[in-house]
Amino acid sequence: MGDAAPQHIGSFAIIRLLHDGPDGSVYLGKHQVRTKNYITIHVYPLPLTTDEAREAFLTRAKSLKKLKHRNIAEVVDYGLLAGEANGEQQSPQGYLVMQYVTGKSIREHFPAGQCQKPDEVKRILSPIADALQYAHTMHIQHGALHPGNILLDESRQILLTGFSPIPPDLSQPQYQEPAAMLYMAPEQLQGNPTLTSDQYALAVMVYEWLCGHHPYSATERETLLQQQLHEPLPAPRGLNNDISPAVEQVLIKALAPDPAERFSHTHTFAYEYLRALMGFS
Repeated sequence: MGDAAPQHIGSFAIIRLLHDGPDGSVYLGKHQVRTKNYITIHVYPLPLTTDEAREAFLTRAKSLKKLKHRNIAEVVDYGLLAGEANGEQQSPQGYLVMQYVTGKSIREHFPAGQCQKPDEVKRILSPIADALQYAHTMHIQHGALHPGNILLDESRQILLTGFSPIPPDLSQPQYQEPAAMLYMAPEQLQGNPTLTSDQYALAVMVYEWLCGHHPYSATERETLLQQQLHEPLPAPRGLNNDISPAVEQVLIKALAPDPAERFSHTHTFAYEYLRALMGFS
């Protein structure tokens, strides 16, 4: 986007830049006519260089705009932003306009390196799983789950955001959010995501919250895939004595490398976690 923030994007006036990083630029803005509510505009970093890429983005954005759920940050508009460099037209970038959420990401609520109580994790797991299950019934995979995409607003409402802007089954690594890679399931790293890939990513977060760190040490894509497929999952109970055997088994199932061995639905993962906490498993 360059150093200077644009004055407007689409029909929205830009107030200021909120974030600029490898996942794109995020601006605070308001509609130029309907000025009641603030919004955020996420401009994705890579240009959409082909007709197929542009069509994939617009089709995905149209689907995301249809999501209406109490635990999903609402997409209110979308479009393509024409690029320009040195006076020459460049391929457009996609952008999503979303409701503005005042609050913090769950990463700040559950700091890295700290083991959380299983009951505290349940309070976060249930609404996220509910939101994902709703999206899955609409045949929409999130595709980019990580703690930075889970927000806790001022009323302590959980909001899921950051859906992959390109359908995950069509998305190439260069279009994927870098922070999401560490949470991706083996099949997604191999380019064959399914709806249960979201369940795996959610389970990685639950493991991280309960155990204080990721289940695997790798930070590179291929190394992570090899660890997932060939190294045993470090036992959660060995890292947090508050984890019961039943909760551990639920987590291990959700983290199965084979999608067919996970729970059939994301809400089933959350339900079985709750049952395990209550001693019914």
